Amino acid sequence: MGLTHSLVGKDGFRLRGIEMSRVDGFSDVVFGFALTLIVASLEVPKTFSELHEVLVGFVPFAVSFVLFMMVWLSHFRFFRRFGLHDLGTILINAGLLFSVLFYVYPLKFLFRVFTSQLMGQQIAADTFANSEQIRELVIVYGLGFAAIYFFLFLLNLHAWRLRSELDLNRLELVILKSEYVDLAVVCGIGLVVAALATMTSARSSPNACFAFFLIGIWKTVSGFYFGKRIRNMRETAHGSTEPPVHEPLPG
Repeated sequence: MGLTHSLVGKDGFRLRGIEMSRVDGFSDVVFGFALTLIVASLEVPKTFSELHEVLVGFVPFAVSFVLFMMVWLSHFRFFRRFGLHDLGTILINAGLLFSVLFYVYPLKFLFRVFTSQLMGQQIAADTFANSEQIRELVIVYGLGFAAIYFFLFLLNLHAWRLRSELDLNRLELVILKSEYVDLAVVCGIGLVVAALATMTSARSSPNACFAFFLIGIWKTVSGFYFGKRIRNMRETAHGSTEPPVHEPLPG
């Protein structure tokens, strides 16, 4: 490409997707619609009992909102960095948006049940017909979680394949590699949760969700490894008067 990018992120990544595109606009509409679906209620409560119901539903909504914002941020970061709108990107993005919409109800249902238990409330007798449905819920949640991060991984892997066309320098290649490796591992953890729920007894299947704590451990390890490498490269670049190196990383 040989293009000059005047805008550079705080991490040193040159921003190629500055202008809003139709793909970005459509994606934001889908994310907004998904958030609308998890709102506890769109009506103003008329009694205190209805207000209490809304307040109880606020906790799972808040957790769901945070999880969706993390996905949206990764999506936003990708399009800001690369500005890709080719057919491959559109197809992968469509798969991501479909997964987000699919993920809404299992996410809200799971956290509503979890919040009710946490607050000492009785779960309605007809919530689950049998313990197998509990297992199915955990499996669906784990697979939905994995699907979202799988498509985010594919987006960044697609950018890696186009690294020459995008004219990525050495720092940007390391940042991109850290991004898609991180997404691949997080996706794998979602699959681990689904697998554990399948292998354990139906009543014990919710314990498989404790595997999600592996994400925090992984983020700490990867942040230390890649963060140190990226910081060293930035310091080297700032201390050098030579232009950025654009050849691919060895290996």
